[in-house]
Amino acid sequence: MNNGCILHATMRMSYVNYVISSCLVLAAVGCNSSENTAESVQDSLLMPDAVEEFPVADAERSFPFNFQADATMVIPGGYYDQSQAERYLKQKFYGLMLDSSTMNYSIQSINEPLDKLNSQDEFGHVGYYWPMAINMGAKCLFALSENVINKPQSSVKNLIKQPVFLTDSSSLEFTSSDRKYKINCLHTRTKEQSGLEYISKYRLILKSTDKQGKDLKKTMLSYIPFFDDGAVEILFVGDLDGDSYPDLLIDNAYKYTGKGSSVIFYSTKASKIKGMPVPVCQSETGNFQSELDSNEGC
Repeated sequence: MNNGCILHATMRMSYVNYVISSCLVLAAVGCNSSENTAESVQDSLLMPDAVEEFPVADAERSFPFNFQADATMVIPGGYYDQSQAERYLKQKFYGLMLDSSTMNYSIQSINEPLDKLNSQDEFGHVGYYWPMAINMGAKCLFALSENVINKPQSSVKNLIKQPVFLTDSSSLEFTSSDRKYKINCLHTRTKEQSGLEYISKYRLILKSTDKQGKDLKKTMLSYIPFFDDGAVEILFVGDLDGDSYPDLLIDNAYKYTGKGSSVIFYSTKASKIKGMPVPVCQSETGNFQSELDSNEGC
């Protein structure tokens, strides 16, 4: 294998491997917040009224891709094409960073420019690499444009101990300074005569209440029409946009939606309803494929 192939194989990271490695990192983080907490619980009350509020026909057309902000979220570590590079150069980005030595999350400004690669694709187009994957000793998990995250934070608490996949009677609860949140799932589980079991009409419903238990708002976070061996995972819960309310990063099992890369950022700051997260952008991976991809052994 030549040096170019070695470099290419080292730098290029598939989305699936990224999600796996990110989940392992997230799983190692505990919950140490006195003001914000999260708990995964068993609950047989799956809010049956949500079935009427969120009919499947409407959900299938709109979720989880009805983004409410002109925002960009980039997964570092890939090769980006010319159009991606041009868009990124026009924006300012902040990164969600994780220092593996201290297990501390932070928001840091990304100042590294995009670098041109020496290789070209089959049409003679050049690609770009963004050397932001490691910054000041911390790994960049996601880079988000400044219209949703616009200031650094030295420490950001992740309110879940590990990625959470909700199914059947499970739920996830977390709190902010003035309200409580609960995420339930609604779905249909079917078992065929062959023994194959699959899930259809999978929906994540987020409900918020005040500290006295008064209902404030209910919204849908995700709709997946069908899957058998996939999962919708809640990867991160914490205040990333600096408005004191928890935001979400959710992996929406992209291979069942046909939408490509799958992690969605749900921001409370971008919402018209105080404290209620809305989907604002979907993760992007590098689109550039160089001539090295077609070389034997690469």
